[in-house]
Amino acid sequence: MKKNQSEGISREDLKALREKSLVRRFVCRVLLLLYTILTALVFYGCVENEEEIYVYLFLLTISVMLGTVIWMTHTREKYTEKVKTYIVETAAEGMFDSFRYQPGSGFFLDDLHEARMMLMKELRSDDLMTGEYNDISFRRADVFVPSSTLGMELVQDDFNGSWTVFKFPKEFSHDLQVTSWDLSPHSRVNRGFFTPHYRERHLFKTGDEAFDEVFICSAQDEAEAMTLLTPTVRKRMVRIYWDSRLPMIFGWKDNELHFITKNAIAPSGIKLSPEPDLDSMVKETKKSLFSIRRVIEELIMSRSIFSDYVTELLTAEQNDTDSEGAGAH
Repeated sequence: MKKNQSEGISREDLKALREKSLVRRFVCRVLLLLYTILTALVFYGCVENEEEIYVYLFLLTISVMLGTVIWMTHTREKYTEKVKTYIVETAAEGMFDSFRYQPGSGFFLDDLHEARMMLMKELRSDDLMTGEYNDISFRRADVFVPSSTLGMELVQDDFNGSWTVFKFPKEFSHDLQVTSWDLSPHSRVNRGFFTPHYRERHLFKTGDEAFDEVFICSAQDEAEAMTLLTPTVRKRMVRIYWDSRLPMIFGWKDNELHFITKNAIAPSGIKLSPEPDLDSMVKETKKSLFSIRRVIEELIMSRSIFSDYVTELLTAEQNDTDSEGAGAH
């Protein structure tokens, strides 16, 4: 019997919890039906007799109904939390050097709003994951940004995905954001009328046709941005995009790398019936978590990715020096 290492949850445990939750749901529905009939009778008695006792009975039945609904909701949430814990912990086993999952925690609106990478006025976040891989710490959570709160025709769909923040080992001084075209309506260029000049970002193209066809770049300093977007980095970012075929944002800010994409854990929720396909859900979650490792391995930890641009600069400077020397002779 396979157990989850951190929580000790087995499939048999989940099956037993599901059966128990189904019984509770059935009991709740029967009680709600009875309470509805009782409420109607009490309300009728209240209107006909106008006695104070009926008013109290009416309020009591309404309170009991609300309590039943809360109980049913709590039962479903507890089941969802246990299933998610099993799925995430099983998928993450052996994938990272350290890993912690907190299904009830997430990012705060102010923290992500300060990153200035997405348009948002309201945020729901949960499924917080923290850990470390190859000496790079990360924190990841699912985020839901409703388009209805933005009040803009440009953004017509909700964003339901994940937001991962990595500690970035290479120092940089200015913000850089790279957004795939299919996520551009949610992207925040940060060039508002009241935005301080030093915080503004401007759009630019890298000159790499394959890269510019997929991504839009905005930066405070184009020259520094190109030291991050080396030829190897651009090639790998394009490959990550086409391999996943998911809209995404890469953002460099305050010596951290932000990775935003649409791969939330069970974005449609987990229902009591039909019985969830745990194997399929673990497989999909592994793909989602593997994107964390891939970003670290391909865009952060590789020692070669930052050398390309420096090599190009040195070569160009050497050519200029040779040209000047030839001209002097």
